[in-house]
Amino acid sequence: MGLSRLRLRLTASYAIGFFAVLVVLNLIVVRSVRQLEEGLLTRRLSLAARDLLVEVPREFGEHRSEGWATAAARVLDEWPPGPDALVAYGRDGSQMATLGPPALVATAPKVLPQTGRLPSDTTYAPDHSARRIMVRGNPPLTALAIGSLDDTRRAADALGLWLFRLAPVLLLASLVLGYLFSGRALAPMNALAERIAGLAPERLDERLPVRAPPDEIDRLATQFNDVLTRLQQAQLRNRRFVQQAAHQIRTPLTLLLGEASLQRSGLPDIGELRRSLDRIWVSAHQMQRRVDELVTVAAAEAGEAPVLGDDVELDALALEATELMRQRAAMLGHPLELLGIEELTVRGNAALLREALVELLENACRHGDPGAPVSVRVTRMGGEAHIDVVNRGPVVQAPDVLMREVPPDGRGLGLSIVRWIAEQHGGRLEILREDNRNAIGLILPLDRGPRGPVTT
Repeated sequence: MGLSRLRLRLTASYAIGFFAVLVVLNLIVVRSVRQLEEGLLTRRLSLAARDLLVEVPREFGEHRSEGWATAAARVLDEWPPGPDALVAYGRDGSQMATLGPPALVATAPKVLPQTGRLPSDTTYAPDHSARRIMVRGNPPLTALAIGSLDDTRRAADALGLWLFRLAPVLLLASLVLGYLFSGRALAPMNALAERIAGLAPERLDERLPVRAPPDEIDRLATQFNDVLTRLQQAQLRNRRFVQQAAHQIRTPLTLLLGEASLQRSGLPDIGELRRSLDRIWVSAHQMQRRVDELVTVAAAEAGEAPVLGDDVELDALALEATELMRQRAAMLGHPLELLGIEELTVRGNAALLREALVELLENACRHGDPGAPVSVRVTRMGGEAHIDVVNRGPVVQAPDVLMREVPPDGRGLGLSIVRWIAEQHGGRLEILREDNRNAIGLILPLDRGPRGPVTT
């Protein structure tokens, strides 16, 4: 198995972050060590200056005749050697005695300024190489202790250099360990990938496990479960569509094959042939209607939004749909009538509205009482246009937006399509019972008022 690019990216990110933290930590450690060493130097110098202010008066008290300068010189001669310098100043501010490295002693002023009063502890750091602590004593005696900052910084610099040399080793170790640990961290994702690979199209009802509380991988599993749910729903829609197609086309196709077989069985009579052709025409027309219905159902199930950019003249639409269905209605034994056609215009999809009106006429002719007329009317009520198809027959039930199950006789599929078309236009399907007649109306909002009278 080759190197994982994801693990490499994670390792690189971890290593860069670790290296940045390491550099910052090294700087903090070096600075802290330097401050600690300088603090220890300041304390050492301060103690040395105070001890000098104690020992010189004691020595002067034992040999008063020799003076302050001699007492200071004797004390410094007996002082244990060390890296620091000590300077004793007299009443007039001049040097009385010195001790320590000449380079440090050279940094001490020859004469102390007499202007103003020095505080009891004064830190002088005119340069970056030495630290000086001056302490005023009583009787008038001043002690100056000087220490080298280079010596204190040397330890911090050595520690910083050691940490800098150790950084590449730590960085390499972080890369190796980061790659190994990232594999362990990504193990749940690999397990999730194996579960996904094991899913089959026929088992879309399975779901990936999600733990509580969820982490990033669990949120990914949740999103994938949502995708599986949508795929399962799409699969069910496809199966329903195939079932609908098979059911709707089977009957007219059976009639076509039966008529064709009957005519091939012998020499047909001319009258019988004409009647057979009429039945074949009816079956072919029915099959065409079913195909149109199924195409519309497929578009609705897929969530496709139709383009509503046509100015549809409803009176012309009623005339066109009636002419298209006149022969079909006659063969089913229903005369068509146009009653109360007003000149109205709506904004929408002309093809879908034509489909809806033809569906209403087809439904009225197929399920109405034999010989009863089927009427079409276009009227305005308030700000709405009503396209009503009226027939005499059994009570019609309001359909679902889309039929989820294929009815045994195909009833309701056409009306569910009409309802979907109405809703796409911002309208509705309305079913009323007038005496013993059904008035199925396609209600559409009016964007424009009625047109003026038509002149020919």
